[in-house]
Amino acid sequence: MKIVLVIDATNFNKEQFEYALYIATQAKGELTALFLENSTQLHMPVSKYSHIQGYQLTNDEGDAVKKELIEENVEAYITACEMKNTIAVFQRAKGIPLDETIEASRFADLLLLSDDLSFAFSQEDGPAKFTEEVLTLAQCAVMVMPKTMLEINEVFFTGNGSFSSMYAIRQFTYLFPHLRDKKVTLLYVIENEDEATKHKRYIKEYLKHHYTNVEIKILMGNPSAAIRSHLSKQSNCIVTFGAYGRSKFSQFFKKSKADDIIKTLDIPVFITHP
Repeated sequence: MKIVLVIDATNFNKEQFEYALYIATQAKGELTALFLENSTQLHMPVSKYSHIQGYQLTNDEGDAVKKELIEENVEAYITACEMKNTIAVFQRAKGIPLDETIEASRFADLLLLSDDLSFAFSQEDGPAKFTEEVLTLAQCAVMVMPKTMLEINEVFFTGNGSFSSMYAIRQFTYLFPHLRDKKVTLLYVIENEDEATKHKRYIKEYLKHHYTNVEIKILMGNPSAAIRSHLSKQSNCIVTFGAYGRSKFSQFFKKSKADDIIKTLDIPVFITHP
């Protein structure tokens, strides 16, 4: 299995790397780091470059600092891999970050990235626009990593029996068969009492073919609000999303709902769509 970790080449985060390696180990996959070098902003370590704070770098100086940072981060990644006794596999991408990421996703089983990965000139609130675009356009499954890296002890599937929600559940199950003995909770979302739950029995039957401890919870109302409320009390877990019912994936993950789901929940979020 090929798992790609998307990294801003000027801002390598060792903790995120270790969590990505944990995910890859759990899934029995090989981790490849995708260093995106075409960054529009520069993450300069204050301790190293404090002597130039307040000084506007020329283009040539900025390019030199950026090149040095990238080389140091690639070396830091290689060293981190060596310390974990794993082979350092990586790609250096110099093109447009979004284009490079989507192309890499076409040849991967799973894409890993943080919710605040950004190539904007200014600070962004909530999930970065780059992350949202990747979620919409990625050609493989995507996992948005949390800020607090914790072991996964429970799986929450979300859905209402729609094709896209079951597609997400199946993809997760295929990618992470080792989680079959973890507790699995299906958050079955309906918007009103008159909505039929005829698919509930089929979903539960499917899950019991793959997992040993399955529970179903019925949630009513707005999907993102109901799920956020339930998951706000959870930790050491992961949640999966597809699209809901008649809603298109891009409509479901408008910024307001992405804020509700991703920004307020510091847990890994697995997202895929047909």
